[in-house]
Amino acid sequence: MSDNESKLKDETSLNFKVCFEEVRFFKQQQWRVTYYCLLLFAVLFYLNDDISDGFLLFCLYVVLAIGLILLIDIQRTLNKNRKIIANFLKSFEKETKARLNINDQEIKKYKSSSYGLLYIIVFSFVLILAHFVVLYAIITCR
Repeated sequence: MSDNESKLKDETSLNFKVCFEEVRFFKQQQWRVTYYCLLLFAVLFYLNDDISDGFLLFCLYVVLAIGLILLIDIQRTLNKNRKIIANFLKSFEKETKARLNINDQEIKKYKSSSYGLLYIIVFSFVLILAHFVVLYAIITCR
């Protein structure tokens, strides 16, 4: 193997590992964004007597909007990295795919933009539901 081929193989391997690490990291970030938004909703509910109605509503909607924007951005980044990984897996020889128990159907599914969409729907639903629960609780407590 020539020096250039060895260098290319090392770079490819490193890029593959980086993409996998980013997918792992951003999956954790989805949970963290949801968790911290829920925490901020709880804080706003706790402070509802100390904050004016207009500012409280503004804060509730800002937390919801920022949380949803972050979740969507994280999902877009995950999709980008998954496509890179899928293209890398697609380049494997049949024997390697068989040994890793990977088939072309799974690679195609992993490359799809809808892969992982259920998670963002659930996280978004949780945020929206929590937003309205806190809003309802604040309105009934006043």
